[in-house]
Amino acid sequence: MSEGRTAIVFGVSGSVGKSLLFQLATDPDYTSVVVFTKKMLPSGNSKIAIHVVDFENLQSYMHLIKGNDLFCSYGKEKVFFESLERKENISVKTLIKLANIAKNNQVEGFFCMVPKNTFNRLFFFLRKVTVLEKAISVMRFERYAFLKPTFIIRGSSSYIQAEPFSLQLKKFIGSVPVGKLRNIFPIDIDIIAKAMVKIAKTKMGKKFYNSYELKNISDDHEV
Repeated sequence: MSEGRTAIVFGVSGSVGKSLLFQLATDPDYTSVVVFTKKMLPSGNSKIAIHVVDFENLQSYMHLIKGNDLFCSYGKEKVFFESLERKENISVKTLIKLANIAKNNQVEGFFCMVPKNTFNRLFFFLRKVTVLEKAISVMRFERYAFLKPTFIIRGSSSYIQAEPFSLQLKKFIGSVPVGKLRNIFPIDIDIIAKAMVKIAKTKMGKKFYNSYELKNISDDHEV
């Protein structure tokens, strides 16, 4: 991997986004991390540049969306408490618009976490993610990948209603799931973030990664 790479990050307000930002900030291969957020965040790291933006007006910031690899985390942590159709529809359109800007600015890679299911597994969410995946596939980024964990473990401070179920499921499955159980393997946010950075830095060829594949990548195992 060449030196002096720049990471572009959208979606740092959630737990996965925060962990991803930490991974990039401590990774020596990325000398610059450009963050786009709705609210100002504390940083303290000289290689992190934070831009507070209006996500519905990305064209105004297209001159800032430049770098090597674009990272984003798709999916609201409180999504099932609010109007899912309204919020997810906006999110998908925003991500497609963002990807188009990045591609026009010669960004090389697009890497996005899209949970395979929400807690209540609404079909609207699944349909919209498919729209996003198809849109990215025709943009011809040099590298792109979708991380598709099913159940995410965010730690003891989580307020997510699905969290206790994820923890119990992980105990039931064990650390080495077999067969179809690999498709529902609960995974920790730090493992997702670490795997996401590794996928961006290597040419693995795959475009979609489930939870167990992400765990193996994080542990330096082949998938």
